[in-house]
Amino acid sequence: MTRAHDLKALARAIQGRLPEDAEWNGVLELANRSLITPRLAFCVAHLCLPADVDAFLQDVLTRNRHRNQRLRAQLERAVLQLNRRNITPVLLKGSAALLCPDGPRRDGRMLCDLDILVRPDEVDDAILALEAGGYTLVSRRRGSDLHAVAELMRDGEHAMIDLHQRPPGPPGMAEVSELNRRCSTEAFGGGAVALLPCPTLQLFFLVLHDQFHDGDYWSGRLNPRHLLDAADLLSGAEGVDWLYLDSLVETSVVRNALETLLIDAHWLTGAMPPAPRLRRLWPRLQHWRRLQQVSRPAWMIPFAVATGLCEGANLAGHGRANRAGRQRLFGREGADDAPANRWSRMRDIFGAAGAGKL
Repeated sequence: MTRAHDLKALARAIQGRLPEDAEWNGVLELANRSLITPRLAFCVAHLCLPADVDAFLQDVLTRNRHRNQRLRAQLERAVLQLNRRNITPVLLKGSAALLCPDGPRRDGRMLCDLDILVRPDEVDDAILALEAGGYTLVSRRRGSDLHAVAELMRDGEHAMIDLHQRPPGPPGMAEVSELNRRCSTEAFGGGAVALLPCPTLQLFFLVLHDQFHDGDYWSGRLNPRHLLDAADLLSGAEGVDWLYLDSLVETSVVRNALETLLIDAHWLTGAMPPAPRLRRLWPRLQHWRRLQQVSRPAWMIPFAVATGLCEGANLAGHGRANRAGRQRLFGREGADDAPANRWSRMRDIFGAAGAGKL
């Protein structure tokens, strides 16, 4: 059995169908590597599985459910500390999932850390507030163009806090005007209050984080855990405001990355965005590339070079828009990354895969 065969079987299981001729060891290995095993347990709960597979999945789900309950309590305590300094944070990525009701999105989501966003002028106060609550500052990064600026941990807690001053992604593109107006105010049971971005913004930030900050659009890697996040946002009660999303997409490269991610999510989960979002040829080719690389990782660099050559004109426009956005935020001196930073990012993107990547 090949890795591509295991991935197809995993996709079928995530869609709630019994994989044909599945080698469960390979399917579970991919689920574990992708950090989606608890979510897989939800998806196949109604199927007739081998007893050992079912027992393993239910054990992982139970443990993850209990861990996420503790993480939600930790998040509430951290948010309450920030509220005491008159800071109302925005919850990003997995932290936002912890506010969902019990069920697949909350209990099936594996979290590595708690992502919390505050304004740039609130960072120092936020660190002081968390330190007053017993947290220790593990790392502090300074720079107006950085999105993650501090990591904090506390003895006895189950995850580190990743403190952000900007949404992840190219700064000039990720900086959304009137962000708070596009968020709902969510209250925890103990009185803590945080802001939750609307599904449209969560999807947009997911695209910028995975495809550009982590470089998945260039490397062609898949992140099944985040594809499940995208599917949840597509099928949620509030849904996605496609007109608003289009207004946020500034370049053809971002549009291609968005539609590639939507095709990936549709293939893996069956989630259905509007049909035109699945039809364009270039995103479909990028999706095909990603599936090929799962079993042929050596093709990554040739595919990346071909992508760069084919998207030359789009990349030039993307670069101009990125520089213009940075200049709006930081002035002319901050309009571009230093060459050393760009080379370092390229090594990171095409080096070892990060957590949850295929």
